Amino acid sequence: MLLNPKDARGKYIFKDWQGDKCVVASGKLGPPDAPPPMRPIACPASMHHPSYKRCNRSFLRAKADRSACICSLEQGMAPPPPFVVPCP
Repeated sequence: MLLNPKDARGKYIFKDWQGDKCVVASGKLGPPDAPPPMRPIACPASMHHPSYKRCNRSFLRAKADRSACICSLEQGMAPPPPFVVPCP
């Protein structure tokens, strides 16, 4: 189950690279094999959980029963492997 919330336009919200602010895809194209350009957005209250900061620019996924969560970056030529984080 994907836990990242969506903005009013239906785009997934992520923490920025520093994990301090929230961003969404800008809709513009970036260089090949690079993450899409992002624009800042207000963070929803649910994204103040520390797991989102650790999952910067990544998807936060949970098992259906929320017994385990992982961060997964799904872009780039060789994205890093998913890693376990506490579930919010």
